Amino acid sequence: MLAALLAGAALALAGTLVQAVTRNPLAEPAVLGVSGGAALGAVLLVTTAPVAGAWGMAGAAFAGAAVSCVLAADLLGRTVIAPAQLGAGLMTAVIGTPHFLQLLVRSRR
Repeated sequence: MLAALLAGAALALAGTLVQAVTRNPLAEPAVLGVSGGAALGAVLLVTTAPVAGAWGMAGAAFAGAAVSCVLAADLLGRTVIAPAQLGAGLMTAVIGTPHFLQLLVRSRR
């Protein structure tokens, strides 16, 4: 329960930061690939270590989101993101989504 509350608080903070950095009140973490990175981190943990607990999954999701954020910032080449450059974040989301879906499909077999 506590892990779910912390994950929700982290997503709220990520949304606020994305809106502040992009200067777009409609921006969301998925625009920069944060949500996709978190999902990829959680799925990687579940498929590689199925006995990992809730804290491990929360940590893996946080690490995946952080890597995705760093990757998006690196693709942009700076920390302040102009609205016209949001494509880099969308690209990380587009690249990450098929990977975690493939892992989900393989883990069900």
